[in-house]
Amino acid sequence: MKPTNRSYYDNHAAHQMLRGHGVEPISIRKPGVVIRDAEMGDFQRVKRYLEEFSALHIAKEPKLLNPKKNTYRENRDYYASALRNEDSRFLVAEVDGKVAGYIKLDFEVIPGTFRDNEILYVDSIYVGREFRRNGVAKSLLSSAEDIARGRGIKRVQMCVYAFNSGMQSLLRDMGYDSPYATWNKRV
Repeated sequence: MKPTNRSYYDNHAAHQMLRGHGVEPISIRKPGVVIRDAEMGDFQRVKRYLEEFSALHIAKEPKLLNPKKNTYRENRDYYASALRNEDSRFLVAEVDGKVAGYIKLDFEVIPGTFRDNEILYVDSIYVGREFRRNGVAKSLLSSAEDIARGRGIKRVQMCVYAFNSGMQSLLRDMGYDSPYATWNKRV
């Protein structure tokens, strides 16, 4: 028997709509938020967020980041590479059929004495301003965790800039910790 709550029907309808377009959603964690693998045809809808992500980080860290790298070509190549590379995944979040954000993931093996050397690295995550505080980032991260578990990976890792207190708060709320910090000095 199907559940009778509204979220089931909202999610079921979204799932059916995507399947009708040949797109299989990865998850529907929160009513109205659909997470799926990105396609090259999504680039125009994701481009704005790639540009905003880069511009924000360049503005906050001008000594570290190169503003000449926030170009259409750089962003298109970054996006296309993530779609082609079998060691990467690029997911989009949709709300009411609109791209609300993205997450780019890399499957990596890191050397050293870590307990779990095979990791899922979150290279970048971004949610458009108009979609924030609605569970989109949490849905993207939860989907990433599901992908990691599905591949037998026990650790998700990412670098979050010191200025990004909102993301740091979300990560703490989701059970992440920060056992070390990266320090930089230009010489």
